Amino acid sequence: MAENIVQSLFGFTPQAVQEQMYQTGEDRAMQLARLSAGRGGSPGSVFYGLKSAERAAATPLFGPSPQVQRAGNLQSIIQGVQASGVDLSQPEGLIELANAVGQNPEFGGIATSLRQEAARMTQSQTKFAYDIAAKGAEITERGARTAESEARIAESKAKTAKLEFANTQEENLRAELSNLPANASEEQILAVYRRYGSADQQSRAIQASLDRRARLAEQNRMLQPELNNNGVPQGRVDAKGNFFDNSGRKVASKEFVDAEQSHNTALDLLLSLRQLTEKDINNAFGSFIDYTQSDPAKFVGSRFSPETQKAQYQINNIGVKTILENLQKLKGASTDKEMQKVASTFPGYQARPEVMKQWIDEAIQVTNNFLRRSEKRYGFDTTYEAENRFGTKGPKQPSAAEVPSAPTTPKPAAQTESAQGWKILNVR
Repeated sequence: MAENIVQSLFGFTPQAVQEQMYQTGEDRAMQLARLSAGRGGSPGSVFYGLKSAERAAATPLFGPSPQVQRAGNLQSIIQGVQASGVDLSQPEGLIELANAVGQNPEFGGIATSLRQEAARMTQSQTKFAYDIAAKGAEITERGARTAESEARIAESKAKTAKLEFANTQEENLRAELSNLPANASEEQILAVYRRYGSADQQSRAIQASLDRRARLAEQNRMLQPELNNNGVPQGRVDAKGNFFDNSGRKVASKEFVDAEQSHNTALDLLLSLRQLTEKDINNAFGSFIDYTQSDPAKFVGSRFSPETQKAQYQINNIGVKTILENLQKLKGASTDKEMQKVASTFPGYQARPEVMKQWIDEAIQVTNNFLRRSEKRYGFDTTYEAENRFGTKGPKQPSAAEVPSAPTTPKPAAQTESAQGWKILNVR
């Protein structure tokens, strides 16, 4: 429609208007010639005479006629808009042409027609775009439905194939398991599951295998007694705390707890004795004064015997005396005569260093013997100390791992001096 309007405007030129006026004159002359034929004149002569008159009348004497002038003005406006690059085939181009034409009041009707045509063109284009979009959406939706349908078909085929494969694997699994010998190993059974079983079946088979191994290990553990750090069999303790050795002998809970505490305290004693160095013993013992007790003694020691005082503080910090006091409070250790004697003969600092060294060697031997008996009876973890550390016991004693020997009777002189040192210590 827009092309028709633009073409009609392009045809509205001054020459076309002039020609139209000529044609109108000819039509008028022919009509008058027919009317004059009855008056005796020749129609042809009358027509050509009237035609010449009409042409003369259609040509103004003083310039172009108003119709031709109007057509020229409109043609100039159209050419100007077209020269600016406006596309008159689009609604926007028609609006610009309408604006340009509308500036001349005599072309107001043409401007209105152009705007109406631009509106119709816009509406038509919008509808066309909507139809295209709707058609595209329809095609897309149809394609999506087709793809979805194809996906469902493919999924159904995959499920069917998977089910058929699973059924085949299940049949093969049962057949292979039934073909295994009665004494088939666990690894042979698992190999069949790995080949034909599903992931869940393989997982359950492996877990069942692990569970069987754990049960067998637990059964073997229950049949075999547990061993301590030295390979000595350990007993067991029930829910009430009662102890049972491997022969079934029962030890009441209270007695077992006291035995365990005595054993651990004896181990602490060995550890503290291990920390006593020969240098500290030589510096701390053989002194008439304990420089760690009263304030005057501390003052004198810091001024006149700092090395002795330092060694005495070092031995005090090791805590041998405190451990011995704890041993005397425990039933298991207090009823052991050898341990009781060791605890009651700890020398004071007034004793000579040799007396302290002799006491340490004897204390290590006695404590080792006590720990051997406790370990043999209860199976407690035990760490022994090397005996005859300072060589005061004569030839080297049997190692800690050997069967304990009979207690060694101390020399009378050593006994008397050790006891004397203990008495002096008690006096402080």
